[in-house]
Formats: sequence, structure tokens, C-alpha cells
Amino acid sequence: MSGTSSVTMSYDYSFNELGAGETLAVDVYDGAAWQNVVLYDVSVLTPENSGVIDGSALANADFQVRFTYDDAGSWGWNAGVDNFQIDFALPPANPDVVTVTLGEDGMAELDAMDFLSEAYDACGIDVLIADLEMVSCDDIGTPIEVTVFATDASGNIASCSVEVVVVDTMAPVLTCPEDVSVMVDPDGTHTVADYIGSGEATATDNCTDPVSDFTQDPAAGTVLGVGEWVVTFTATDEYGNVSTCEMNLDLTLLGNEDNELSNAIALYPNPAGEQVTISNSSNIALETAMIYDLNGKLVSQINLQDMQSERVIDVSSYATGVYMVQITGEQSSVVKRMIKE
Repeated sequence: MSGTSSVTMSYDYSFNELGAGETLAVDVYDGAAWQNVVLYDVSVLTPENSGVIDGSALANADFQVRFTYDDAGSWGWNAGVDNFQIDFALPPANPDVVTVTLGEDGMAELDAMDFLSEAYDACGIDVLIADLEMVSCDDIGTPIEVTVFATDASGNIASCSVEVVVVDTMAPVLTCPEDVSVMVDPDGTHTVADYIGSGEATATDNCTDPVSDFTQDPAAGTVLGVGEWVVTFTATDEYGNVSTCEMNLDLTLLGNEDNELSNAIALYPNPAGEQVTISNSSNIALETAMIYDLNGKLVSQINLQDMQSERVIDVSSYATGVYMVQITGEQSSVVKRMIKE
């Protein structure tokens, strides 16, 4: 019972005094000696409850309760105890410390009543104010002493101080790339893009800016084969709050019809400067051309439904780099690599 804020006990008892001075004593060991807390010397023939008995002042690591019946030499054994119950409560870890949690803007407004269990004046409180009204991310980590002042209508002033600890429990907010289906390279593999570096996956936080602990799994540069894969993004702020999100990456092979279309489609010139031409030597009607950068971001979508054997595409505004052009026909599609100089 050491360190408790309160200790109480109760029990049912009966006691029959035969007239020879019998007693029923209830004692508590205070760590050094037995202390009497109740002494019964009046008959209670029908069991009664003792009511709550407060033993808080005697709480210690060796707390014990002892019931002693003294028959005063009359051999009148007539006392009983049943349904004994003991309850205790631990004090708050630090009752003088108030924890304030920051919001999504990294701020928290303070109200004087947040620090008080009650505020009372017989004539009414005129002014109640704390000497700190706002906390932010900059206040995390170091306890702050806040003083609350109360003034009544007569100008009498009272104050008290509490320790405020500011915490951030809000995890980063993630934006995940959309699910994507990609045809693997001719060797049957696909290299995972850097979705974080491209800005398609983002992480923001109310107190940590930028969020430097931001990862993707599988990592950028990982080589995968055909199949359905899940790319998981994890962001952790400097206070240990964690968020995750996922995107599905579906890697597929070309079918027979796709191979026919692949043999019929050509891009030239490649590398391209201002323009690139799509050439179709088959009888397969084309529908769209989707141009992606190496991060999987859609750069342009072109309608090819009115295309004859060739279509010129303006790529003058494209940044220098490698692009994947997915050309879709009626029942097949093909991916071609295009280099922009």
C-alpha cells in the first residue's frame, strides 16, 4: 500500500456481548506497530456492514488488518467477520502537471479553466486569466510554468501555478500515388520508380517540416517481375508518430495480339527533339497513346481514333529524359520507350 493516495476497507460483522466485557478490535499495522481503528463492545446479533473505514493515514508497504476477539475470560466465543474488502487508489503520476496536445496546425490555445479543478469566490470572480494563452511546436519538450490569476469584483487577487507539458500526438498526413498497371520490359522485369522523389507520394506534418523519415517499400530501383505488388509508404515525424499508405502495382506481360501490335508500331525519330511520329503498319485500329515519365506519372493522353498510318506528336514542352508510351488498340496494347533530348 506504499505510495497510495487512499486506503479504505469494509466488512460485515456480528458480535454478541454476554456481559463480561467482551470486545472485537480492528487493528491496522502502520509499518511499526499495530494501531486500533475500531473497537466493538455493543452486541450486533444480526450481521451488519461496517461502512467505509478510512485507513489512508496508516498506509505503508506492510499494511495489514487484524481482527481480535477478546472474550474477557468468559469463554463466550461469539463474533464473526465476513465479506472483507479493501480498496486503494494511486495518486496521479504528477497532479501538478497538465498535458496539452497540439492540433493539426501545430498550435493549441490555453484557457485558464483548463488548469483548475474549480474556481470560486463568494462575491463572484471578475477576471480569470493565465499568463500564457498559446503554445506551439516550439514548446515541445521543455515543461512550462503557467500561472493562473483570479480577481474578484473587490480587486482581491489569487493565483496558482501549474506545469504544462506540450506534446504532439498527430501522425503525418500521407498522399499515396494512385494504383497503376504497367507492362514489364522485354526481359520480363520492371524497375520500381522513386515515387517519393518524384513528388507523387507526399508527407506533411503539423510539427515536422520536412518529414525526412519517409520511405517506400519496395525501395526505388528494386527490380520486380510479373505479378501484383503492393508498394507501402511510411512516414515518421520527429516525435515518433507514424503513418502508412499503400498503392497497388500490377505488372503484366504482352499477349499474342500485343506482340502483333508491338511489331507494327514504331516511334521516330527516337531520340526525339521537337516532335515524334507514331507509325502503325498493321490493320489494328488505335485508340489512345498514354505518355508516362519513368516515375509512372501521366504526362499526356492523345486520342488516336482518327489516325491513319501515322500521327505526329508535339513533345517540345517535355523535359529531357526517358518516357514510356503506352499505345492501345481495340483489343491490345503495347509500350514503347521514347527518349526526349
